[in-house]
Amino acid sequence: SPLLIPHVALQDSSVGEYTVQKGTRVIINLWSLHHDEKEWKNPELFDPGRFLNEEGDGLC
Repeated sequence: SPLLIPHVALQDSSVGEYTVQKGTRVIINLWSLHHDEKEWKNPELFDPGRFLNEEGDGLC
């Protein structure tokens, strides 16, 4: 499933231009996050290396 487990906001928060009130159920579309061309170069390409640090031995 591309969706993460539903969560509930523990306090009033903001995400970008949106306000999330305490108690709101939040469902995140992980597929959409990982395929955002504004954030990732070639998001359709399987490239686990994009998550490694410069030394290639840890997550960035």
